[in-house]
Amino acid sequence: GVVPGKPLFYATAMPRDGYALGVLAENNMGRPTKIEGNPSHPANLGGTDAYMQASVLQLWDPDRSQTVMHNGVLSTWARFAADLGARRGALEARRGEGLRVLTGTVTSPTFTRQMQILRRRYPRALWHAYQPVNHDNVHEGSRFAFGRSLMPRYDLSKARVVVSLDADLLGTHPAHVRYAADWSEKRRGGDKGEMNRVYMAESGFTITGSVADERIAVDPTRVAAIARAIALNLGLEGVGKYAILTEEERKFADRASADLKAAGNNGLVAAGLSASPAIHAVAHAINQQLGAFGKTVTLIEDPAGDRPTHFAAITQLTKEMAADKVKALLIIGGNPA
Repeated sequence: GVVPGKPLFYATAMPRDGYALGVLAENNMGRPTKIEGNPSHPANLGGTDAYMQASVLQLWDPDRSQTVMHNGVLSTWARFAADLGARRGALEARRGEGLRVLTGTVTSPTFTRQMQILRRRYPRALWHAYQPVNHDNVHEGSRFAFGRSLMPRYDLSKARVVVSLDADLLGTHPAHVRYAADWSEKRRGGDKGEMNRVYMAESGFTITGSVADERIAVDPTRVAAIARAIALNLGLEGVGKYAILTEEERKFADRASADLKAAGNNGLVAAGLSASPAIHAVAHAINQQLGAFGKTVTLIEDPAGDRPTHFAAITQLTKEMAADKVKALLIIGGNPA
């Protein structure tokens, strides 16, 4: 099916932090040359970002390994398979004791199923998931609020008022391509001609902050105080005492909470990855008070499962390695060093 000079396109997906972004890979004479968004994929609706555009360069990296290496020396897949086969007998005798698998964030049902098969064969083996930028605080915040790990998804196409607590929804969030498209459409007035309004309390300058209607730059420790102030203004209890705010912080919290109250279930509050679990729990409480769940905010079961935090996982693995309990470590993706 290859015609010289005529490209072929393949629909695939690019994973990032557990999110899948739909892409169309242009292929010329068997060589991938360009990445574009897949218009049929709901995660990005045909859009791309710099990371997606640059990803094809990895295939042309001159330092990319082109063969199997063993202790810095060229080897072969056949030798790898033979070495693995020799180790398999010892692992089966110990029922996998001493075997550890380290990955990044994994939400692939196929990979998860393969790991379940591996764990059934080696019941004493352990699977650790770690990457330095992770969703630990998001998961812990949902456990505070609901008792289990849930992931919030935002519909910015319906949100008249967005209050962001150090969350760069339009810049660094894994779903920012879709969020940016929905926000832009609402910014233009949407179907009913209603422009959205964005409040941003952040500890560093972000893309979302650059387009916010009201932005306040604060120390990271002050984000929690602003979150509690907004919650108390909306009549919520059990979120802690009203903290002493600066004049600028108080005015920001008062205006944000007034607009949220007016927007009702067309408002939403989002907390960033760096925000503490307590801030995430307060954001959930505010969204529930607004009636946003099911409208502008949807909670889904964490595709990665209710697993230990990344910090706990890498801490446990490191301690076991120091105690010489790890006999074989398989790293799949990521760069923990």
